[in-house]
Amino acid sequence: MFKTIYRIIKLKLRDRDFNVIGSVLLNLKVVSFYEMISVFPILIFGKIEMDIKGKIQIAKPLNFGMIQLGRRAILEQGRRNSVGQLQIAKDSVLRIMRNAGNVVVCPGFSIFVKRNACIELTPPIYIGYDCRIISAKNIIIGENFSSGWNLLLMDNDGHYIKDLINGVVKNNKGDIKIGNNVWLANNVTILKSSIIPNGSIIASHSLINRAMTSTNSIYAGSPARCIKENVCRVWNNEDELDVFFVENESCVQINDYPSSG
Repeated sequence: MFKTIYRIIKLKLRDRDFNVIGSVLLNLKVVSFYEMISVFPILIFGKIEMDIKGKIQIAKPLNFGMIQLGRRAILEQGRRNSVGQLQIAKDSVLRIMRNAGNVVVCPGFSIFVKRNACIELTPPIYIGYDCRIISAKNIIIGENFSSGWNLLLMDNDGHYIKDLINGVVKNNKGDIKIGNNVWLANNVTILKSSIIPNGSIIASHSLINRAMTSTNSIYAGSPARCIKENVCRVWNNEDELDVFFVENESCVQINDYPSSG
């Protein structure tokens, strides 16, 4: 318990955006009082608007700060005053699967889980600034997921459309399933009934509105299509690569560079 209190004080002194009161309130909604004071798994940074009527389920064992909402990225330390929104309706759930890393969501986020809906996240996960995640059915995100800013994930149309010829009203909801080791660039939109396979890279300003099929591929466009297969992001050693290419300007590639993708 004392170790946890020390870590909370140390974090507040180091990061003035750390919202102690908001963090305490959300932890009390999710875990027991003993788990909160001994572990403190959820950290909130900056201002947040919360409306929690459903459930937040976190796989155990719990770790300090395994969920971080509103955490500023190193490259955008100047950004402040973005208000996060977290709404979980009755009979809905935000589920954090096995404990294998942190879930980090940058400022300006809006996460809405509508009634009877589910968002399932498998850490580690990093979601960039100003994301919008709106679930009316199921959104499932696999491990080692990373996204740039202005991500929109929406498994529903938000409205119904009627065919005036035959009178048919189609279902406006469909599951979104994102595999493991997926990287989304900035301003990506993913709509209902979309499937993104393992190892996919989604280019900037792309729209996904159906099931993609090829793993370890780059998808781009609106709507997106596969533009290159048999690739993967180099998740580790990117700093080393930056140094290498600065020191070797004439080199345009490295053959067989080890990758964890």
